Amino acid sequence: MAIKVTDPVSGVVYPSIKAYARAYGVPVWRVRGRLLAGYAADTAVYSGSLKNVCFTDHTGRKFPSKKAMFAFWGIPYHMGCERLIIGWSVERTLTTPAPIPPQLRRRGWRKPKKQPRTGVEHVL
Repeated sequence: MAIKVTDPVSGVVYPSIKAYARAYGVPVWRVRGRLLAGYAADTAVYSGSLKNVCFTDHTGRKFPSKKAMFAFWGIPYHMGCERLIIGWSVERTLTTPAPIPPQLRRRGWRKPKKQPRTGVEHVL
């Protein structure tokens, strides 16, 4: 037996959660999970849409994703996420430079060149 859902905004009665989710273009699992968790019907459909999400840095510049924001500021993605999780502000996260790895700190260190493959090493 399907659960009937009434849209509080438009007043339309949908025969099932699946029909309600399809009408708004939201995944069925998301709407079902939210309704079972106690969300109101309008909140289950409207909240959490990632279509219009943008990330703003401390200067007011907008980015489509956190990854783009961190790349613009020269911070590795995993490091930026970790800094935000532990409670750093956005400004501190983006303006504190990433530490230099130990192998790059040594003077005169260069990345070793790849040796060209001759094909001889694969022959038995």
